[in-house]
Amino acid sequence: MPYVSNHEQSVTTEIGEFLIRQRNVGYADNDGRWIVSQLPELYWSGIGTLRQRRPGKFLGVFDTREEADAAINAATLQPIEDKAVESMGRVSC
Repeated sequence: MPYVSNHEQSVTTEIGEFLIRQRNVGYADNDGRWIVSQLPELYWSGIGTLRQRRPGKFLGVFDTREEADAAINAATLQPIEDKAVESMGRVSC
């Protein structure tokens, strides 16, 4: 059986970081369309807590990679909504 990939990739622009992936395997509709999300802007505070400066945003599902790239290029900077990132609790590796 051949290997099938969702072509997941992060793209960084002056606006922020974006995640794109193609729906090829593991989705209800494996139709080859492209999903684009703007990732939240995270940072570590001076006291060592993880914070989110700007929220993420779902940009949409597109028929072609070119349309996905156009959505990234048209994206705007999200407003500042600085808040602490909730802990996932105690986890072990």
